[in-house]
Amino acid sequence: MRKQLTAIIPALALGALLSLVLHRGPPDDSDARGPDRWDKLLVEGRRRILNEYVEDIDEEVLYQGAIDGMLEALDPYSQYIHQEDVLAFDQSFDGKYGGVGIIIEKSSQGLEVVSPMVDTPAFRAGIMPGDQVVAVDGFPLAEASINEAIHRIKGPMGTSVQLTVLPIRSGESTRIVTLERAEIPLQSVRGSTVIDSQAGIGFLRITAFQRNTPEEFDAALQPLLEAGIRGLIIDLRNNPGGSLRASAEIADRFVSSGVLVSTRGRNEAEEWPARSQNAIEDLPLMVLINAGSASASEIVGGALQDHRVAQLVGTRSYGKGSVQRTWDLGDGKLKLTVAHYFTPNGRLLHKTEAAAEAGTWGLEPDIVVELSEEEERARIEAVSREELERTKAAATGDPGPEPFLDRQLQAALDALRARLAAETP
Repeated sequence: MRKQLTAIIPALALGALLSLVLHRGPPDDSDARGPDRWDKLLVEGRRRILNEYVEDIDEEVLYQGAIDGMLEALDPYSQYIHQEDVLAFDQSFDGKYGGVGIIIEKSSQGLEVVSPMVDTPAFRAGIMPGDQVVAVDGFPLAEASINEAIHRIKGPMGTSVQLTVLPIRSGESTRIVTLERAEIPLQSVRGSTVIDSQAGIGFLRITAFQRNTPEEFDAALQPLLEAGIRGLIIDLRNNPGGSLRASAEIADRFVSSGVLVSTRGRNEAEEWPARSQNAIEDLPLMVLINAGSASASEIVGGALQDHRVAQLVGTRSYGKGSVQRTWDLGDGKLKLTVAHYFTPNGRLLHKTEAAAEAGTWGLEPDIVVELSEEEERARIEAVSREELERTKAAATGDPGPEPFLDRQLQAALDALRARLAAETP
C-alpha cells in the first residue's frame, strides 16, 4: 500500500499537509489563477483521495507520504526521518549501526553508491562508488523513496539481503550481490603506521567523520609523532564525510590561522576559523582522495590544499558540498539542505548542474593518478584484508600489516620523499 501511495503523493503532498492546519472544504474555482490556487487544488486533491480512492486510506500513511514527497522534490539529501528510523539515524553519528555499509543517495535508477565503508559487507563484496543499486531482494528501486529503499536494505543482524548492482562505469551488466547484514563498526581512524621508516613518513586512514573522530585521530597520530615522522600521508579515499565540526577540527590540527571552511545559505552565512593554539605547521602532508571522497572529506582536503599545507593526490572528489540541518518535527526529524560549503579560497564544492558542465566540482588533485577499475577493486580487497589482519595483530600484540602500495599511494610517497629530501640540509 505504501508503494502505491508514494507514487501518487508527490503531486498532492503539499495539500495533505496543508489540510492538517487549514481544514478547508472544497475550493470554489472563482480564483483559479490567484496566489492560493495551489492550496485549493491540493486540498481538493486530498479530499478526492480520501473519498474516492478504490481502497480505504490510512491517513497517517498519507501524511507520511506527503512530507516524503515534498522533500524528495528538493534534492537527494533532504528527507524526513520517520519515528522508526530516528534511532538508527542518531547511531550513525555516534559510532555504529546495522546494515551492509554503503553511503547512498537517490538516483533515477534507484540508489547511487557514494562510497562503501571500509571493512563492511558491501566493501568486502567489491561494491564501488558510482555503482547503482537498482533493486533490493528483487524489488525495483527506481520509483521507491530513499526511506523505503533504506528500510529494505536494513534488517536483523545475520540475515541476508540481495542487491542488484549495475556498475555503470565499466558498462557491465547487472550482478546480484548477496550480503549478510551486520553491525557496522564505525571506527573512523585506521591503519596508523610508519610506512617508510628511512624517510620518516607516517600513514593513517580516515574512513568517516564522526563526533569522536578528532579524538581517534589524535590517538593515532601521537605514536607516529613520537616515532619521529617527518611527513604524513592521510588517506581520505572512499570517505563519505559526516560531521562538519569533526572535519573542521581535523583541519585545525594543521592550520594556525584563517578560515577553514565557510557555508552560505539563503538566510545565513558562517565561517569556521582556525582556532588551534598548537597547530602542527612543520609536518609536510599528502592527502589521498578519489571519487568516493565526499562532504566532510572535501572540507578537510580543501582547507589543507588552500592553505598550502598539503598536496592532494588521486582523482577528483565526489562534489557533495551541501549542508544539512535537522530539526525535531512531530515524532521524527526533518533533515533539510540549508547551505553550501566553500573552501577558504571561495571554491564551491557542490556538484551543481553548472559545475558539472564546467567540470569544476569538488576538489581537483595536485597530482592526478587514475586507477583502473581493476586496480581499484584490488585496492579495496587489499584494504579489507589489511583490516582483518590488523584486528588479529591487535589481539596478539603483533605489528599490523603494511598498507597496500597502489599507484596513488606510491605517488604520494614519491612526492613526499622528494620534498623531504629537498629540505634535508
